[in-house]
Amino acid sequence: MGKLEEYAHHAEECQHKADRAKDDDEKAAWLRLTQSWLWMSHTEAQLILEARSIDSDGSSHSGNAH
Repeated sequence: MGKLEEYAHHAEECQHKADRAKDDDEKAAWLRLTQSWLWMSHTEAQLILEARSIDSDGSSHSGNAH
């Protein structure tokens, strides 16, 4: 399991726990954890895309001026 899949799995688990929370505070805590896992997944996806845009010679194709 890659990082993206792992993070998505954790986010899904946290969402399920939020859905079954007994009170608003518990639900809010699980939802914050869900958001954190989703943010990490998004960040990891961006890093993967950036890494793919770099040639073997080290030049970037992201359109940023160097």
